[in-house]
Amino acid sequence: MNDLLGYDEMAKRLGVSVTTLYSWVRSRRIPCVYLGPRAVRFDPTEVQEWLKSHRRAAYTHGDE
Repeated sequence: MNDLLGYDEMAKRLGVSVTTLYSWVRSRRIPCVYLGPRAVRFDPTEVQEWLKSHRRAAYTHGDE
């Protein structure tokens, strides 16, 4: 098992704010591990798989 990451480290890795990450956890958009009522951690491997499954093709001007 990989080391679990907290909000600060995961937000930094994703390039989003901690506030955005809190919002994603609240709305169950991102996989996380609940260690207690206020303790949330992230498995980097699970988050990487989640990112892969949510990729979209880039749009460039002129594409139909």
